[in-house]
Amino acid sequence: MADWPIDLQQNANYNYSETWDDGTIRSQPDQGPVMTRRRYTKIRKFATISVWVDRPQYDTFVNFYQISIAGGSLPFVWKDPISDVTSDMLFLKPPSFSSVGPNTFKIDCEVEVYS
Repeated sequence: MADWPIDLQQNANYNYSETWDDGTIRSQPDQGPVMTRRRYTKIRKFATISVWVDRPQYDTFVNFYQISIAGGSLPFVWKDPISDVTSDMLFLKPPSFSSVGPNTFKIDCEVEVYS
């Protein structure tokens, strides 16, 4: 499994947000309180990560995405910025790129985190 490139930003705390799947099923019987139960044995976790890169780092990311993880189809390893645990991650959709200055780019990534 490929590791997040060492040449790229390693700490995503600045531009990181996380959501979890709703792991509960709720049903309302004809009478009485709402009944609940677990939907999954493990709750899925999703993250939105933004990293800032310069031109050479942009090329590193493109090579990582296109070659190392086969266009986002393979998982990769990176440290989860909240739990501080090395986690497997998988892209949910292709990254988006925006220019934020001369030769500076922001890469937005949506991933599923497997802790």
